[in-house]
Amino acid sequence: MIHRAGTLDGLSGLHSTVGPAHDRLQRYGPFALVLFLLATSKWGSYLPTGHAPYIADIVLAVLLADRVLGAAAHRGYRAPRDTSLSIAAAALLTVSTCWFILGPWDLHALRDAAPYLYVVVVFLVLVPADSATRTMSRMIDVALVFHAVWCTVSLLGPGLIDAMPRLGGELPLFSNRGDFDGMVSGLLAGLALYRLLAGRAIVFNLVLLGSSVGLTLALGSRGGLLSLVTALIVGAVVGHGRRDGGHDARRWPIALLLLVVPASVPFAAQGQAFERLSASVANLWTPTEDVAGAQGTARARYETWQLLVAWVREDPVRDVVGVGFGPNILVDSKADVTLFGGGIDVVRSPHNYLVGTWARLGLIGLAIALALTLIGWRLAYRVASRGRARLSDADVLAILLVVTVPLVAFVGVVLESPFGAIPYFWALAHLGALARTGAFTTRTAGSLRRAG
Repeated sequence: MIHRAGTLDGLSGLHSTVGPAHDRLQRYGPFALVLFLLATSKWGSYLPTGHAPYIADIVLAVLLADRVLGAAAHRGYRAPRDTSLSIAAAALLTVSTCWFILGPWDLHALRDAAPYLYVVVVFLVLVPADSATRTMSRMIDVALVFHAVWCTVSLLGPGLIDAMPRLGGELPLFSNRGDFDGMVSGLLAGLALYRLLAGRAIVFNLVLLGSSVGLTLALGSRGGLLSLVTALIVGAVVGHGRRDGGHDARRWPIALLLLVVPASVPFAAQGQAFERLSASVANLWTPTEDVAGAQGTARARYETWQLLVAWVREDPVRDVVGVGFGPNILVDSKADVTLFGGGIDVVRSPHNYLVGTWARLGLIGLAIALALTLIGWRLAYRVASRGRARLSDADVLAILLVVTVPLVAFVGVVLESPFGAIPYFWALAHLGALARTGAFTTRTAGSLRRAG
């Protein structure tokens, strides 16, 4: 039979007729995949062989088949979902599937379509059981700390990374990607700040906060720096006034400022990410000295977006429904010459998710993408405000992802990649299920304290 429940306690008390293994796969399979992608970033998404099919596609195929077969056999769970999220996700999945079916059946088309088809993750996510709060928190710690460790090694020992095996003959294991890895490091910083304000594991989270801030700055990405600032703001807002850890949380913001700010400001002011971001912003009003190509890159991307939008709007049909998957929109619009001088067919994204979506799916797809972004921010606000004293670390991670990923995607290539798209769609679904059921309001402060 198909189980239904309106609260977390009800959901956690239900058991699939096919046993605990099936139950765990349905309930925690998407979450485990998300943590793997956050922990391993770009190189992890190329596993196992460096060629298609990739690990994310294999796991999603297994999860989807399990869900479809379970539904056909009338067993498993039906998750509560936010109605607006379900409609927007179904619309994006429908439009993307139609374009993929109508377009050329080749690897280029599949590569272009996959980031949009990953929205199917929204329909695979279930509300986790209350009893799993502690385990999920530990899993998040392991994933994000592992990411921080190998990123640090990649910065300190580039020669070691160069000696690593190459996936697909191109990408070395443990090679970092500044924008996304900076974003993941920012997630750890935001989560650590949230825990500090809740009075949980003060020393441990101070170490996590300080190291993740330093790592983000060292990675030197403007997108990473933007995500770090955003994650810290979100962590501070969501964590304000919480009392999870049995400590008086009011004194920790002052201690935090005294410990972290003096140490971080000199590094931030001298860091390449800060210099490149400030040079890019300052150049909008007054010509300034370029820093590591920051202004040139920013100007090239902005002009590329203008060219691509002008090309899209030349044709009314292209403007409304896009060109679909397969065509190289940068080459066809001649925007590739402005972006990188042309002649590089493998680059297929304008480094702006909204502009790329407009070109591929038209105004219809652009409206859906914007709707998903706004729905995600609404869900994040709803969950954070209604469950402020009872949020798990998985809930906070979902809030951070929903807020930060779109911001980085608007200036980079994050949502066009499995390691960005799948965690984002998981976060949307997780918050949508929580907001729908109000399940997070049943958690006790004691269970969160045990989660550390």
